[in-house]
Amino acid sequence: MNLEKKEDNSNSENFKKELIDNIKEKSSHPCVIEANWKEKAFKVICSTPQLIIISLSAIIIFLLKILHTFLHTIHLIKK
Repeated sequence: MNLEKKEDNSNSENFKKELIDNIKEKSSHPCVIEANWKEKAFKVICSTPQLIIISLSAIIIFLLKILHTFLHTIHLIKK
């Protein structure tokens, strides 16, 4: 049993290191990492202008799709 616990701890430590290294490599902006190491679940919270732009782009695309559907429906009704 002791061996299993040691192995779990080393796996957990390796996971932490890999996760943090991965995030540092991929992001050039400061992020807050909320993690639950036991379940190997994590959430990265970044508040940057890039995320705001991405969010606005997604909203605009969504609204354009609604407009497209609306215009398509009107076109079908006219026929």
